[in-house]
Amino acid sequence: MNRYCILNWKNLWQNKIDYVTTFYKKNYDLFDKYFIDIFDYFIGLAENAVILLNKIDLYYSSACISYVNYFNDDFCNPLNTKIDVIERNFAEYLRLLFYKNIYINYDFSELFFKYRNIYNYNLVFIRLIYPHYFFELLDDYMLNNNKNNIYSIKKVVSFINKYEDYLHLLLSEMKKYQFLQIDI
Repeated sequence: MNRYCILNWKNLWQNKIDYVTTFYKKNYDLFDKYFIDIFDYFIGLAENAVILLNKIDLYYSSACISYVNYFNDDFCNPLNTKIDVIERNFAEYLRLLFYKNIYINYDFSELFFKYRNIYNYNLVFIRLIYPHYFFELLDDYMLNNNKNNIYSIKKVVSFINKYEDYLHLLLSEMKKYQFLQIDI
């Protein structure tokens, strides 16, 4: 039996943008120049993801167990799970392929063909635009004063151009199998 879940990304993302922006403005002196230069770029990505969600007339999708944080490798911990739409897991899988540098010789055409009737690629792509990984690292840095994340954040920033190329590649492959309302 297929269970459905309300798509609540828009509200969560808007709250995250507001929270991070407010924290950043109130604690501006805690951030080095490096964060100041990149902060607006990632907030802009998140805001664009919200704008794109507003254009999609989808309020429900199939539900599944998703991970809160895909990058901590704590997949057996039930506190690292939540119920969300199935597109979240697929999008985060595609994001992991990129950040773990597994995507280079990957056959995306076959993958997107295989799942064309399961996932809504509009939602998958919007999820890929939202800078989830950056926000996870930033949260850990801000809330736990985890200085180790500065290296990880700088690594994410160094991949901005490659990630944008990756998004173009994924979008062109997705468009072969579904109509997408998104164009970048």
